[in-house]
Amino acid sequence: MELKYPIAVDKISQELKYAGDVKNGLDCNCYCKLCERNMIAINSGGIQRSHFRHEANSNCSASYESYIHWVTKETFKEIPSLSLPDLTFLNLDIDFRRGLFQLFDFYRLPISFKNQIKEYLISEINTKTKDFKIKSVEIEKEVKAKTGKVRIDIIINFDGHKLFVEPYLTNPISADKLKLIREINTSTISICLKDFLKQKNNIFSKEELIHFLSHDLNSKLWEHHKINSRSFDIYLDKIRNLLEKNSTALKKYLAKEKELLTIQNELDELLKETEKIFTLVEPKTK
Repeated sequence: MELKYPIAVDKISQELKYAGDVKNGLDCNCYCKLCERNMIAINSGGIQRSHFRHEANSNCSASYESYIHWVTKETFKEIPSLSLPDLTFLNLDIDFRRGLFQLFDFYRLPISFKNQIKEYLISEINTKTKDFKIKSVEIEKEVKAKTGKVRIDIIINFDGHKLFVEPYLTNPISADKLKLIREINTSTISICLKDFLKQKNNIFSKEELIHFLSHDLNSKLWEHHKINSRSFDIYLDKIRNLLEKNSTALKKYLAKEKELLTIQNELDELLKETEKIFTLVEPKTK
C-alpha cells in the first residue's frame, strides 16, 4: 500500500508545507525530511484530499509512524499556546500526597473531610494549569536523570517552567522512560495521535494538526506532574493551620459522628429484630 503524506518540507524555506498549498507534482519543490528525497504533490483535484508521495524509485524506509512522529514534533515549533487537561489527585507529586495523608492521619479526619480537601486542592491547582503561552520549543533533547539519560521528544519552555511532551501513535511512553522522567521531576504529558489520524483518514493540513495539538484535551494525558516545593509547603501549611484553628470543633464533630454511628448501628439492629417479629405474626396464606 502506498503511503500518503499530507506535509513535506520546502527545499528553500525549510518550512512545513501542506500538499494543498503548493504546486502540483515535482513543481511543489518539497522533499521528505526522513530520506531527503523529492516528494510529489498530488493536488490537482479528484476525490482524494491533497497529499504527497515519494518520487519513483524512492528507497525511503521510514514508516508512517516515524513520519507522523517527526511532523508532530516539527509542528510544535509553530504552536503559540497549549491547553492542558485537568489533573486528578493521583497525578499529584507522591511526596505531596504522602504529606497530605500524614495530616489526615494525625487529625483522624473522616472520609468526607478528606475528599473535600482533595477536591479543593485539585481545583486550586487546575486553575493554574489551563492555557500556557509557549516561549520556546526544543526537539529531541537528551536530558540527564539520576540513573541515566533520556531523550525527550519535545521540551516546551514557558515563563520559568518546562513541560515534556511525548506524542505517540501506537507506542505509549515506556515504564523505563517514565522512571527517568520522574527522577528528573519535570511535568510531562503524552499525546495520543490515533483518534485524530483516524478522524482525518491520515490526511490533514498543518492548521488542523496545530489546532489538534493546541486545543484537544481528550488526547492528552498527564504522565507526571511536578509541584514545586514552595507550593507544596504553602498548600500543606494552609490545611494544617485550618485544622489546628478548628481542632476543638473537629474533635466535637468526630465525637458526634461516632455517637451517630453507634445510634445508626443500634437502629439497624432494631430494624432486623422488627422484621423478625413481623414474620412471626404475619398470617399464613391459604
